[in-house]
Amino acid sequence: MAPHPVTLKNNKGQALIESLALFITLMATLSVFIGILYFGLVHVGMNYLLHEFLVCKVAHEEKLCHREFEQRAKAFLFAAQVTRFESSRHFNKQKVRVTLSMPMNRRLSMQKELELYP
Repeated sequence: MAPHPVTLKNNKGQALIESLALFITLMATLSVFIGILYFGLVHVGMNYLLHEFLVCKVAHEEKLCHREFEQRAKAFLFAAQVTRFESSRHFNKQKVRVTLSMPMNRRLSMQKELELYP
């Protein structure tokens, strides 16, 4: 026996809805994965750049090091922005603090210290 035409139309509609739900779920999962990957990249990259800034500051003046920091940070901060950058020196320690404005109204604050030996 041949299937009833109404049944075929319902099956096509159901398959479309299931495919659409699967597509939306996959896109949401992919977006979350890309977001986590970007946040991780920014965290690791900023940690490295802050350390390089502190090492540079020992040998050179702060303006030169800050300019180099900004130039190198632009390479991977395409969706984030530096909102606060503070650098200080206390006795035998140099500190640097940075706050980033990330996508989805998130903030990332990082602090790095470097001990100076006499």
